[in-house]
Amino acid sequence: MLKKLAENLWTVESDMRFLGADIALRMTVVRLSNNTLVLISPVAIEEAMVDA
Repeated sequence: MLKKLAENLWTVESDMRFLGADIALRMTVVRLSNNTLVLISPVAIEEAMVDA
């Protein structure tokens, strides 16, 4: 789920399995002044995240 850090700044934590190892992933979402969203290190998103 989205975790709000500040106005126009969120993170999403996720997991991935790679070569038998569990790896923690974190995506950062930034809303720019023109309402464009920038996704840094994108992960797979769920419908609930899109709605949020």
